[in-house]
Amino acid sequence: MPGSFPTAKNPLECVQIDHCILDIQLVFEETREPIGIRPWLTLVIDVYSRMIVGYFLSLMNPSAFSAGVALYMGIMPKKPLL
Repeated sequence: MPGSFPTAKNPLECVQIDHCILDIQLVFEETREPIGIRPWLTLVIDVYSRMIVGYFLSLMNPSAFSAGVALYMGIMPKKPLL
């Protein structure tokens, strides 16, 4: 139905994916010259709890690849990241 979204009754019943361009400037390490590209952050958000399940940070424009990597990050164990 246009203009509405079904509510989730359990955690991870439904997730949403969103991309946003970050308002930071990256520079080269040696010269401190701006790279000229702003990074993109892709987030996977649980609708029920509003918690971030997975993320992907890159210099590429949003795509199915970045959404897939963010989903993969959300599914796989987090112990190596800790």
